[in-house]
Amino acid sequence: MVGDPNYWTIIYNKGVCHYKLGQIDNAKEEFKNAADNQAENAAHHDSYGLTLFDKGMYEEAIHAFSRAIQNDAEPHRGLAYYKVGRNEEALIEFNCAIEK
Repeated sequence: MVGDPNYWTIIYNKGVCHYKLGQIDNAKEEFKNAADNQAENAAHHDSYGLTLFDKGMYEEAIHAFSRAIQNDAEPHRGLAYYKVGRNEEALIEFNCAIEK
């Protein structure tokens, strides 16, 4: 089934279900799996970043959000910068989001 073009979408959607059920650890694993195997998919990286953010893993979330931004996702990186005290970088991210 891994060869099926929809396989990683299914894995990602499993992550969405876990996330909505409050099963953040399970969601994180599904999103990471999807992001690792479809590196060009911004949504996978962005969702993985959100789960890292929810777990308080802000530096790791910044990295995941950065990967998403490289692929044109809406950034959440500003929130993670804010949480680790990188306020000037957070302001830049928030301003960029407003300008979009």
